[in-house]
Formats: sequence, structure tokens, C-alpha cells
Amino acid sequence: MPIFLYIVIAYLSIFIHECGHYCAAYLFGVKATDVVTGMGIKILSIKTAHTRFIFKLFPSGGVTIYDLTDENKLNSFQQIIILLAGSTFNYITAVIASTLYYQTNLIEGFKILNQLISRFIISLTSMLSVHDFLIPDTSFTESIEIIANENTLQQYALFIILFMNVLLFLFNLIPIPFFDGGQIVSILLDPFLIKFGLHVELLEQIKTIINQAIGYFLVFLIVTPFLTRWYQNMMLSSNPKSELLKWILILLGAILLKRIFNTLSHLIRSNKI
Repeated sequence: MPIFLYIVIAYLSIFIHECGHYCAAYLFGVKATDVVTGMGIKILSIKTAHTRFIFKLFPSGGVTIYDLTDENKLNSFQQIIILLAGSTFNYITAVIASTLYYQTNLIEGFKILNQLISRFIISLTSMLSVHDFLIPDTSFTESIEIIANENTLQQYALFIILFMNVLLFLFNLIPIPFFDGGQIVSILLDPFLIKFGLHVELLEQIKTIINQAIGYFLVFLIVTPFLTRWYQNMMLSSNPKSELLKWILILLGAILLKRIFNTLSHLIRSNKI
């Protein structure tokens, strides 16, 4: 599958996640001022009556920013519901993709998806890898290649939608900063930490730094395998267009590395690492 389709599906999956937050907040009467998909340089902005939908260069995360006057009216329970809504939307999308990919009904698609999620969790917790996750006795990379070769482009796209939404569903429940699970833990624990003398501003600064570091690290993990293969293919080609793409790729890599370096420098200067 062309790399741009991976990118489009990644943007779509993250956008679906952010729409979950957006819709849940709307139900509680909270307006979202910005719905941001991706990280890095802004490449597209769509303005509606009350909200800007912003798409950034790297499809590795997102954020929904709310009107503070509305957000401050939310209680802890409502905030947690809004945070869980993102993963819920990803789960619903994965159920639909599972149903279409395996060409079955919604109930069977739901069952297949849960089996897939169970295998994924077991593979991570038992081996710290995704070996055997998709196809028994087969590595994750080999499994992806087999699935790609055995399916049409449309079916393979459905599988990638399924897989990416499963990842977003699960990883956003992890209770560490950057993910929704970490924000839920923060909502529950921050009042106790403040009672012990930690200032709100310091807590927010720490969380922001950790979020940036994790975000760019995820960009690096996600993008590197694809860019490496793309770069190798271009190096073997004498096509002028390939040469242009090669230098664009190098430029994007330099921007990414610079941002990672800036984040790490900030951490060091702040004595956080």
C-alpha cells in the first residue's frame, strides 16, 4: 500500500478519536475551540462557526481544546466521560472495520475484534512484542506483508483502519501522560497531590514536557520504518522526482530531529532528567 494511504488512515483514525472528545464535550454543553489532528507544523485549518479543525504534519497524536469558561464547569465524572469518548469512538470504528474486513455481521465482527484485542494484550504482556498477534508463528512484519499480499487494496485498507483504531483504543487507556488514561489518573490524583504541596502550574508544566517528549518519540517509532524503506527505494532510483523526494524526506527528518532535540534540551534545562 502506498505510504500516503497509511498517512491518510492515521489522520482519519486520530481525527475519529478527537471527534469522540468533541461530541462528548458538546453533549455536556462545552464548546471546543480547536480540534487538532497531528503534531508539528500546521498544514490545514478548517474553520466552522465555533471550532477550528487543524491538521498538522505528523499524524502521531491530537488534542481537543475547549472553551475554558465551559470546561471549568465540568465535574470530574464529566471530564472522565469526555476523555473515554475518544477511545470509544475508535472502538466503534474498529468494530465496523472488523465487520467489513471479515465480511460478517456486527455481532461476529464485535467478537472477532475482542479476540484480536485479547491476543494483542497477551502478546504484549507475555513477550513485550507483537509476535504471533496476527498470524500464529509469524512475526508482526511478516504478518502484515502476508495480509497485504492476500487482500485487495480496499480490504487491506480496512485492515489498517481496524488495526490503527485498536491501537488508539488501547494505548489511550494507558495511565501515563500524553494518553487519555494519564489524564484520567491526573483528574483523580491531582487534588491529592495539590494537598501535599505541589502547585498546579508545576504539575501542568511537568505533564506538558512529558507529553511533548512521548509525542515526538512516538513519531520517531511510527515514521522511521516507513521512511527507511522509502529512502532505500529512492536511493536505488535515478529518477529526478525521486531525488527531490529524497531531499524533502531529509528536510522533514531534520525538522523532526530538531524538535526532539529541543524537547530533550528543555527537559535537561528544567532538571527533569
